[in-house]
Amino acid sequence: MNRVLPFGLRAVAAEVRRGPSRLDGRECIVLDYSRSSLVARGVRDELRLVRTGLYLGRAHWRGVRLADFALEA
Repeated sequence: MNRVLPFGLRAVAAEVRRGPSRLDGRECIVLDYSRSSLVARGVRDELRLVRTGLYLGRAHWRGVRLADFALEA
């Protein structure tokens, strides 16, 4: 569950799965919001583990790249 609102409130749920990246077709972790949110229906995030605890990602809106981001786990 993404926590994108103030005070850490839960905002949007995603379907999480492995799948091919839109960038190069290689496997990535896909966060797909198309079935869970009217607001974020066009959003798809793709993540790759670059080292233990660090993922780099790309956010897409209807197939257009919006932003790059990093997540620490």
